[in-house]
Amino acid sequence: MIPLIELIRIKGTNTHFNQFKTSFDYDSSVFHLLALVVSPEDIWEIIWVMPSRQEDELEVTVTVTTDSEMVKGFFDIKMLPGPLDDPSLLY
Repeated sequence: MIPLIELIRIKGTNTHFNQFKTSFDYDSSVFHLLALVVSPEDIWEIIWVMPSRQEDELEVTVTVTTDSEMVKGFFDIKMLPGPLDDPSLLY
């Protein structure tokens, strides 16, 4: 599996996202690189996904925290096979 850089959008309803007071917590397979809060209800974020060799599809849990709110969400990432994932290519 090949590590992926993904652009994701986090959309809230009646939230109070703030560029300097909003934090993100992901599963161990995802690293937060950069986030841009574009409105109190909208965040665009760049993440780095480190795939597991055992999984073709990765379910990711994200927790977004502000001063007064904590929201947890889930999304799936379908992983593309890497060049070493097919044993017939090694011979």
